[in-house]
Order: sequence, then C-alpha cells, then structure tokens
Amino acid sequence: MTNKVDFGAVVKKTTEFTNGDNPYFEDVNKEFKSFDRSEICEAIGLSSSKALGKRHQELEPLLKEVHGSDFTLGTLDGGKWRYSLAEVYMMIDLCTKLSSSTKMASPMAKILRVKGGAWVLVVGNQKGGVGKTTCAINLATGLAIKDFAQLRILLVDFDPQGSLQKFLDSRNISIMGEKTVSQYLSQNYLEEIEENYNSSEKDFIKNELIRPSIIPNLDYCSATTNDTIFADFMSKLFNTSFEDAEESNDRVLNSLKDYTGTNSYKLFQEKFIDHIKDDYDIIIVDIAPHNNNAVHSVCYSADHLLIPAPTKQLDLDSTILFTDKLNEIFEEFKDYLGHPGLSKMDILRTITNRSPESNQLSIKVKLAYGTHVMDNTIRESRTYNKTSRDYETVYSPSTKIEHSDLEQVRREFEDLSNNVIESIIDENRMA
Repeated sequence: MTNKVDFGAVVKKTTEFTNGDNPYFEDVNKEFKSFDRSEICEAIGLSSSKALGKRHQELEPLLKEVHGSDFTLGTLDGGKWRYSLAEVYMMIDLCTKLSSSTKMASPMAKILRVKGGAWVLVVGNQKGGVGKTTCAINLATGLAIKDFAQLRILLVDFDPQGSLQKFLDSRNISIMGEKTVSQYLSQNYLEEIEENYNSSEKDFIKNELIRPSIIPNLDYCSATTNDTIFADFMSKLFNTSFEDAEESNDRVLNSLKDYTGTNSYKLFQEKFIDHIKDDYDIIIVDIAPHNNNAVHSVCYSADHLLIPAPTKQLDLDSTILFTDKLNEIFEEFKDYLGHPGLSKMDILRTITNRSPESNQLSIKVKLAYGTHVMDNTIRESRTYNKTSRDYETVYSPSTKIEHSDLEQVRREFEDLSNNVIESIIDENRMA
C-alpha cells in the first residue's frame, strides 16, 4: 500500500525552507546593470567618453558635498568606468543645474512626464503561458531606463503566482507575508488603515503596498497565492445590491456598498489607481490569466490594453474568446457607468518562430484583429527562458547568453517601449 502524502509535513518543511535562517534561502545580491561612459555621454550633453571623463572630475567633489565625503562616483572595472543608473540620474540632474548650456543630445534624453495622471497599461490574456509576465517585467524595465528620461514606472503584480517580485527586489522577503493590492481591495487591512494611517488609504498604499525596486524610478506591488480568493470576492460584490450591502451586518460589505453591482467594476480604479495616479507616469498591471470580474475591474482602469498572443491555434482561440468578452464588458462600462471607452488595444504576437504553423497563425492573428495587431513581435528565444529561470530581465542577465541573441531580444522590447510612448503622445498625454 502506497503511503499517503503528509501535507502537514510538507507545509512545515517548505515554511522552514522559506525563512531567513535556511542557508539555501539567503538574500540574493541582485543588482541592475551598470553603464559605461559611451552609453551615457549623450544623455549628459557631452560628445565623447573623454569629455565625460573630465566632467566626472568636476562632478564628484560636488556630489561629495551632498552625499558625504565617502561618496565615490562610478566604479573602475577592468579599466573602464561604469555607473549605476542612480549615478547616471545624479549626473544628468547636476549637469542640468550647473549649466544652462548643457543640452540633451537625444530627443528623448530629457525628463518625461505624462499629464492627466498615469497612463495605465494592462497586460493580460485569459490563457497562461502566453508570455504575459515576460512582457510586463521587460516592458516596465525598458520604459524605466528608456533614454534616461526618468519616467516614473509602477509595476503592479495582479497575478496570484506572484513572480514579479523576484525580478525586482534583492531582499529576502517572505512573499506570503507581503501585503497585496488584492487583499487591500478586499478590505483585509481596514483596521490597520484606521489605526496606523488615520483612515488614509493613499498613505497606506504608498507605505505598505508600493515597494522600491533595484531600479531607482521603478516601483512595484506584490501578489501572492492568497490573492486567488479576490475573484470570488469581486463576484460577491457584483451580485450584491446597494440596499443589501447598506443593511448588512458584514462590515466589509457595508464599507463597499458604493461598489456593488456594476459599480464593482470601478473598485480598482477608484480605490487604488486614483490614489497614486499623480505619482507615476506609467502604471503597468500584470493581470491573472482569467476572464472574470476581478480582471474586468482592472481593465476598467486601462488606457491601453496589451494582449500577448502566441502564434498557436489553441492560444489564438483563447485570445479571441478573451477579447470578445472584453468587448461585451466595455459595452457594459459605457452603458451603465459612462465609461469613455478604451483608448488603445494592441495584440502582441509572442513566442513566434519561423515554422510554417507559426507563420500561418501570424497571418490569422492579422486577419482577426487588423490594425490592432502590432508590427512588433516577441519571438521564441532561449534568452527569455534563461533570463526567466534566473528571474532576470533581458537588460541585465547574469546568465551567459549569446551576445547577438541578447541584443535582438533587447531591441524587441526597445521597439515595444517606443510603441507605448507613441501611444501616449498620440493621446496628447505627454507633457
């Protein structure tokens, strides 16, 4: 007779494994890439690495006055000076202040801001395994470092798999102990908000939900497997009337009486996005692979919907079901809530290759979605597999990767970042 699995023992062992005392679960020294002088001289308004070397000598004493005598600018590595992203921003800022003649050589090498509140970009598909998280993390990183323009990016993990944190944070964090947006929207922190934040949801969000990443201008919010219950919570709100919620003895339901029925679609927008939209330029939300009320609430807040669609028949069928349902939902948004409509929807072909099947399905995607299909594609590549395995972005992999392949996948996300910026400009939202 086969022994039954002792789940209690498994839980105990995994809990021990994920605490800080376990030698196999140590802080990971995760660092973002550094930049050499040739990569940053134009952004500082200089024509050459040699000119930047002279400027370095002028800037370091000034930065020591601000950051202390122990501050050193840059690191000499193998005979080359390299700078962290934070140091690049320091130099740009100081050069701009020191001299009115310091001009950015690149058209985009200036601080960019989005007006009218953050541009909300939702990345999603109802099917898993379509490259959704790969797109979200690499797009967020690409936009954060784009032309050193210092766009303020927030990446929100709304997928209960909760993997984005591992790409962005070097701290040893017990992911199950993290506070999440889903749990906050479910009113699980009501008492803490009242007692510690004087009932200020905005202060709670900024202090408890939003975390800094290894990239200075990229923050993130975590998700955990506990967030799977949020879908049921949203379904309950949708199926509850205002009158029933108002008369209910359930404190949570009573506190959300204004978000019952179709008004539940506004929950993510009004209880989360509206509190922080002026603090960021672009908010990217990686949603769960579902097509339910929880997903629809996030989509209600979207300016831009990006749908990764692999060129495989099953994936295309699922994508069509997803977008057909979203079309119905946005009609509901308009009819019942006065929603202005979605500014932009893009279909991004992912996991493409040169096989006849992939080429044929790529044509089918074009026929199905017409002008919504982006010229950009994210091809099938070992680079994505290797970087995802090590929780690295394509911009800063620790894994040894063939240079030509790495450069190509970076170009794919640089093109995608440019497309997002163009979308914001087209909507007259770039300040």
